[in-house]
Amino acid sequence: MRFHWLPFGALLLTMVPLADDLLIQSPSEPVVRITKVSGHVTDNAGASLPTVTVTFKAKKFEKKLVVADDGRYELDLPAGRYEVIARLQGCKDFRLKEWDAQSERFNTLNISLYCPPTPIY
Repeated sequence: MRFHWLPFGALLLTMVPLADDLLIQSPSEPVVRITKVSGHVTDNAGASLPTVTVTFKAKKFEKKLVVADDGRYELDLPAGRYEVIARLQGCKDFRLKEWDAQSERFNTLNISLYCPPTPIY
């Protein structure tokens, strides 16, 4: 009896998943859910603040962004709990120690910084 390796090899290749598939389907790694976050940064008088640096910090993740000229921002984050810090020179820092970015929904976080009035001489 003669054995043909070609059909047998093709059968083996269809049964063995590729290494990339193993990484994607690995049950030992948690599934990371990404969520959208947006908001508007204003001062204590309600005016939009441009160029504010906003930082989202988690245990093993940190994301910084600079808000647009109209004070708005939007980003994608892994769902989870964050410390949020917003900074602009001349204003008091905004700090939120615990904020939850929830999966499967659109998250909004509006930020207000206290900016003391500029004295007029």
